[in-house]
Formats: sequence, C-alpha cells, structure tokens
Amino acid sequence: MKKIKKIIKKIFLISLVSLEIVLMNIHPTQAELDSLLGGILGSDGDSTINANGMLEQLEERYHLNSDSITNFGESFNVSDQKSPAPEVDIFFNPTNPKFGEEVTATAIPKYFQEGKENMYFTWYIKHKGCDRELPQSDPNFELCDSDGDGQVQANDWKVEAMRAVANSGFVKEKADYGSSTDDDSFNAHIGGKVNIQETDYCYLHDFISGKDYEIATASSSDNGSSDTFSCEGTLMCSSPYNLSCGIMSGAIHVPEQDMGSGDSTATDDGSGGSSSSTSVSITVPEHDELFDGTSTASIDANTDSGYEPICDPETKKTTCPEGTTVRCIAADQMYLINPDCNLIVTGAISVFDLGDPGEKDVNCETTSYENSKVEQKCEHQFAVAPGMSTGDGDFGPDEENFWGTDPLDPSTANNGNTDEANVAGIGTDKVTWTYAPGDQIGVIVEGQSYMGTKHDDSSNAITFALVNNVFNKEGSECKIEEKNDYTEAIKGYDVKIPFAMVNIDNCLEFNFVSPADGYQADNMDVAMDYYPKNPTVGSLGVDGAGVEMGGDNLVVAVDTSNKNLDNNQIYYKWSIYGFNGNREDLRLAKEDWTILSDDANFRKKNNINTLEGLGMDQFEMQLNDIGDYDFLRFFVESEEFFDTGTGTTGTTRSGRGDILVEPNKSSTTGIAIKSGDTDICQTGGSCEVLKNQIITVTLPSGSVNNYLWTLDGKEITTLGADETKQGNSVSFVLEGNPGDSHVISVIANDTVSPASTVAGNKGEKLTVTRNFVVVEPMIGLGPNNRLNRGEECKDLNGDTDTSSSLGTYTSISSNETVSNCREKVFSGSGTVTINPTYYPNWISGSLKNVKYYVNGVAQDSGMIDLSSYPAGTLVNVSYEGEYWQSDSERATLKNWGLSEVVTSGEKISDSITIKVTDSADQSASKKATKILAGLAYNIPEQMIFMFRIMLTTFIIIFAAGVVISFGEKKYN
Repeated sequence: MKKIKKIIKKIFLISLVSLEIVLMNIHPTQAELDSLLGGILGSDGDSTINANGMLEQLEERYHLNSDSITNFGESFNVSDQKSPAPEVDIFFNPTNPKFGEEVTATAIPKYFQEGKENMYFTWYIKHKGCDRELPQSDPNFELCDSDGDGQVQANDWKVEAMRAVANSGFVKEKADYGSSTDDDSFNAHIGGKVNIQETDYCYLHDFISGKDYEIATASSSDNGSSDTFSCEGTLMCSSPYNLSCGIMSGAIHVPEQDMGSGDSTATDDGSGGSSSSTSVSITVPEHDELFDGTSTASIDANTDSGYEPICDPETKKTTCPEGTTVRCIAADQMYLINPDCNLIVTGAISVFDLGDPGEKDVNCETTSYENSKVEQKCEHQFAVAPGMSTGDGDFGPDEENFWGTDPLDPSTANNGNTDEANVAGIGTDKVTWTYAPGDQIGVIVEGQSYMGTKHDDSSNAITFALVNNVFNKEGSECKIEEKNDYTEAIKGYDVKIPFAMVNIDNCLEFNFVSPADGYQADNMDVAMDYYPKNPTVGSLGVDGAGVEMGGDNLVVAVDTSNKNLDNNQIYYKWSIYGFNGNREDLRLAKEDWTILSDDANFRKKNNINTLEGLGMDQFEMQLNDIGDYDFLRFFVESEEFFDTGTGTTGTTRSGRGDILVEPNKSSTTGIAIKSGDTDICQTGGSCEVLKNQIITVTLPSGSVNNYLWTLDGKEITTLGADETKQGNSVSFVLEGNPGDSHVISVIANDTVSPASTVAGNKGEKLTVTRNFVVVEPMIGLGPNNRLNRGEECKDLNGDTDTSSSLGTYTSISSNETVSNCREKVFSGSGTVTINPTYYPNWISGSLKNVKYYVNGVAQDSGMIDLSSYPAGTLVNVSYEGEYWQSDSERATLKNWGLSEVVTSGEKISDSITIKVTDSADQSASKKATKILAGLAYNIPEQMIFMFRIMLTTFIIIFAAGVVISFGEKKYN
C-alpha cells in the first residue's frame, strides 16, 4: 500500500511539473485555455489568466516548493541512468586454495527476475599462459586449445570450465562413444528456461554512461543516415598527459633520422577516427621568450586511445569512452612529441599560433534507422564444440565424446539436468576444478532483468552480466560500437530505441577473478584469544624464600584461518610487552610498551621456556611475577612456506597479530590477618595457623567496593546482622589437622551497582590470595634448637665452637658449607638466659601458665643461675606453657559450631641439658661437652633401649642375690 501511495505521489508531481513546462511555453490568450484554467482555479472564465500567476497559485495551494520541484525534475531527467543493472559476484571455497587442491566457485547473480535455476551460467577458466592467440609453437598450446580447433580463443576458456561442469570428473576412457542411448538433449530458450516472450530483445548496460542499448546492428544499407562532425582537422579520442620540456636551442628539434611508424602524424582516416599515435599542443607564457635559451614549455601531449569518436543520438554531441577526451586537431597544428622532448613534425610549423587544439563539445548530426533496417543480435554465449551447437536439442555421441559425458547416463553430473543442459549452464551456479597457480575464472550470466522494453508487448530485457561488468576497455577490442537508434511506431508515436553492438567474447579477458589474485603470497589471517579470561598474578615469586603461591597458567592461542600447510609446518615467534599505568593512560603505540620477553629473569620467574618454534600456536606462562606492569601484550609472528606450484621455487607468507591482557595482580601488601588481636602472617610464605583457629582477614578500603571472598574455592557466606553483601573484612574458622593447607582468596573491583547514583567506574580490579597451613604449636630452647637453625654452633652464652657439631651440609641457596648443630647438651656457667623460640612465632604473646624448671625445681623466670652447681654437673632445664585463643574468640566458638574444648589450653614444652663449666676447666669442658653431645645425639635408640634392658637385668640379679643371702644357712 505504501508503495502504491509513493507511485501516486510521483505521478502527481510529474504531472504538475509537465503542466508547468507546457504552460510556460503557451501564451494564455486563447479563450479555450482561459476557460479551462479558469475552471481549474475556480474562475468564471471571463478574465484573462496569466499562466505564471496560475502556477504560483498552484504552488501555494499544494505547498509545492519550486526548488524541490526543480531538484526532482533534474533527478528525473537522468533517473533511467541510475537504475540497478544485473551483476554477478563470485565466491571461492577454499578462499586461498593450494596447488592441486579442488576449489569451488559459486556465482551470486543480482537484479535478475528469475531464480538461478532458470538462468544460464557459462563459466570460463583460463590457465596460466593460455592467452588468446597463443602461437602453436608454445609448449602450453595443446593444454590451452581445449576445443581443438587449432587456435586459442575465448571459446577454449569456456570449454575448459563447462566440460568440468558437464562430466563432473567422469573417466571418458571407460565409455563407448560409438552410439548414445540416453536422452540427454536440451532446447535452450533465449533469456532462461521459463522465457515465453514472443520476441526476444537482448540488452547491454553501459556501466560508464548508465545507458541501456539493445544488442543489434544496422544492415549494410545506411538508410540515408549519416554522422556529420563539425571539425576541421582530425578528430580523435585522446588520453592527455603532461611533459615539461625546455624551449632552448636544441631542446626541441627535428631529428635527422626517421623515427619509424610510431612517429607518424595524425591523419583523418575518413571514418571519423584517427590513425595518429600522439598529438601535442605547446603552451608558453610569452611568445617572445620561446628561444631565449632559458624558458621551458608545458607540453600537453595527447595519445590516441584507439577508440573512434561516436555521435550520441540523444545529445547530438561527439563522445568518447571514459578517461579519454574528444580532440579536434587542426591541420596546421599536427605535432608529435616523444617523452624525450623530441619534436617530430611534418608540414608547416606555426609555433606562435597553436591555439586550443581541443573542443569540449564537438557537434554532430545523425539520423535514426528504420526498424526494418535493424537486426536483433540476441544470442546465447554458450561454449560450443567445433561444428556443433549447444542447446539445440541434439546431443549425439560426438558431442558426448567432446564433452566427456557418459553416453549411457542422461545426467552424468547427477544434478537433475541433462548433459546438454549442463553444457548450456542452466542453473549451474557452481563449478569445481583442480586448482593450479595462475588460474583465473569468470562467468557469463544470462537471464531476464527487471527492466521492461519500450516495445508494444510484454517483453522484458534479456541481459548479460560479467563479474567485473567491463564492456569497454581502452586500447582493446572490447568496446561498445555502432551506437545509434532506430525508430518504431508504438501507439501512434515514433519511439526512438538506442542500439549498439558488443562482442562479449572480446571482453572476457577483462572479467576474470582469481582465488589467490595471481597466487601471490598474501598475508595469513591471524586471530588470537586467551584463557582464563580473568587471569591472576601470583602473590609471591617462585624462586625461594618460603615461596609457595604461584599465579594462573595463562594460555594465549592463535587461530590461522587461511593457512596452506599443517600447523606443525608453520613457524611462530612470540614476544611479550608490558605497560605500567591505569586505563586512562593506556596507549597502543608499540613504543609506549616495554619488552619483557627479552629478560631472562622475567622468563625464569614466569616459567617461560620457549619463545619461538614450529607449531607453537599456543603460548603458555605462569603469572608468578610481572613486576609493576598492569597490562601485558602478546605479539606473534607466523610464517609458512608458500608453494608457487612450480615444484622448484617458492616464497614465504606471514601473518602478525597481538592481543592485550589485563591480569588481576595478586598482592599481600596492606592486607591484615589476625587471630583475635594478634597479627599473624607477618612474614612471606604460607601463614602458619593452629587447628580450629578463628582468622579475620581485612583489606584496606580504597578504590574498590565489591568483594568476593572464597576459602578453598568456596564462597564464604558468613555476614553480620546488618550486612547484605560481603565487605572488605571476613572471618572464618580453619579446621583440619596439622599439615593441612587452605587458600583464602578475594576478588574485588569498583563496578557500580545499577541502583547507585555514583557515575561509572574506572575498571579497577584486584585479586588477593594467601595460603594457610595448619601446624602444631612448638617451642625450642637453646640457640641451636630444632626450630632455630643457625649457621654457627653456639653455646647458651653465645660462644662459638663450644657445642657439638654433628656434621655439615651444603646450602642449596648459597652453595656454602653449613654446620648441623642440632644438640641437646650445651655448656654454660654462671647465669644463663633461656630465650625460647616459638612456632609459630606469633604464639609467644598468647601463652599462659608459663613455667621454667631446673632439675625439676620451678624457677621464677628463664634466667638460670648455675653458680651453685659444681663444674661437670649436668643440669636439666625445661619449659612448659599453654596456648589459649582469646576469650572473645572462645566466646564465639559456638557460633561456628565448635566447642570451647577443641581449642582450650594446648600444652607445649621443651628441655635441654647444660653441663656446668668454669674458666679453669674450659678447654676440658669443651671436649667433654662435644663427647657428651655426640653420645647424646648419635647413639641409636635401639642401643639405648638394650643398655637399659641390660642395666635392669643386672639390677634384678643383684637384688635377687642380696635377698637370697639373707636366708642362707651354714652347715658344718
């Protein structure tokens, strides 16, 4: 309905415009006109009406803007040149085939009336070197002469393609072509399978001028028509170019030798055309400066394009193809000049009176042909076997043999068409062939367009489409010729119908496409991606110092969609760059980024082993330590060998890509981890905690406001009474046995709630991760106890070499020899201070009921007085204490489903032996101490146990003897 209204509006507007044009050219003095217009305007018809005034009233009444009407009229005048003409596109699969690979070309026609099943597709393929007019002496001639007629022409290209369409790979050597028993003929109607027009009119669309011409030719009789060009001299279609030549003595001169046929002057060949090679005009600022030895001249040289000027029947102007200019060269202005500024001249020279050799508009006259003198040339563009016809309803054994089809199968291609229908290309919008480098392909599509003809019948224009729609090619035989028109009486009027001729076969070589555009090494298409999508950098490094927590394993992958080789044959080279800054400062220029992958230390920290190699379409690194960089950028270069098809030479083709990754940077700085009021995790490495301990982790408030806390990957859902979402602090209980480990993690960002009034966010985000390990609380006495390992063996007073060294070992980190000083016997004298070592070290402030004992006697403190013991005495010193969680923590245990009993008063203790020494016996004491220490530490437990058994047995025997002796009687 909308379309109908639009058409009605256009008709109304056109009618008004036409009426205005008529009235402007008629004097409104006739009574009949006055009466008519008076009636239109509501007048009584008696008064004299002014046409211009009437039109002004029309414009006012209907709100018509005169400028809009003018614009519409100007567009309407050329609207027939703007209508879409039939076209065709070709797509390939694969898009970049390899040598010897099957490739399928698919035609996509546009602006045709019927579906593809009713149109003709005449494919043509040209192999490398199979140019037209190829001499028979060429080694490729036999391959290129597909129809076997002894010459290479456009039909050979068609036969090469349509043979593949028709036989679909059938092996003709298996067939007997003595006879054909199948019914596989086909009658091809002009314009398509369903065309039922009484008369067929084929049209050609000139894509340069936008005009449509019937494909027809005038008879040899000229019907009295003639072309008259108002030019005194030589008329040519020229392509101008510019030369700068010095006008000094000798600079422009007449050569002494004959320059050959290429230097001939322009002459009129009597046909309105020109046989000249080049014509020039010389323009200089001042005539009297021409030969003063200092001036130069701008030379507007004009090369003959090879086209003959034609007379446009509609404009009565001489026209030339696009890119060329009509030039009317006067007889005394015939100059030829070559690029070396050598002037070749014949006849008189009048340098000072050249004038303008070209005219923008060269008038001409032509007379239309009579309809009876014009012959329609509406013909198929099929591939044909020599001496035979395609689509004539006769497909005998000779044609079967030529096309290589199966004489016993009516449809060798098994596509529903008969063999002759496939040769005619009805509905064959695809063709498959084995690709060789340099192959080019094209298609001629024949069908009915939407454009109606001017003839008094129901006919529509039958048109042809080429892939590039080139029907005019400068300097070639591909040209639209014999443009003219003929007159046909239609409904009482003489209607002029333009016609022209073109040999479409001459244009096929300009309407090729190639799957690989000349099979040059194009770029490889590289697409990149990475996972995980939200990677996290480890909170610690990986090279010692109690390090246990690494980052995510980041994988960056490359997808090469148009590779020619197996991926393992493609060489990849990776590089990593870093950018330090926020999003607002982010720049993509490569010079603003720092290369990281060249740093061996960076590669070591992040487990990067290889940066380049064959088949490396995936790159992996562990995000352990990326320094201060906030963004990472991964670049990849790929390269593969590119086979040119010659078997001996080749080249390479490459691709490049990059992708930006914004990792979450884990951190431990600023995070507070407490048990009650006690700070824990004050050093690097895992946090050492106790069984069933309540832990509180707090992030400092800052740029982020959203938090997701997880413990061992599970969300922590404990919230306060007034809380509706997780905040920057969370509490939890670490259960488990000694040796168990746990991971606490928080993801945070600054994303604004949809209901928030805060405007946007900056995309800030962070991830904090920390490891916990459950341990047994312990205490160690002495400077070299089981908890406190030192690099020197010291006694309780800090003196070196007074305690027993039980061997040495090599330190892995420093490669130095270190003494193993684990001992229970120490030497000391006077007052010594016992400084326990705690594990974990933060429990020292949470111990209760602490007691020291010397030989079982309680002491007030850890300061032990040994002065009352004689030298050589062995003194036992012990320590006892209890670890308790805070009262507030124990009060909340029930909230966590735990009893106070599970964490109440866990006892820890340790003891050492001290041998009392004095200054006089210091040397001997050292020796005795070492011996005792060695014995105490090195005697196996089994030997000690046996010694105890033997000692016990001796005591029992001794005791038994004493008892028996009391009851012994003496006999005389």
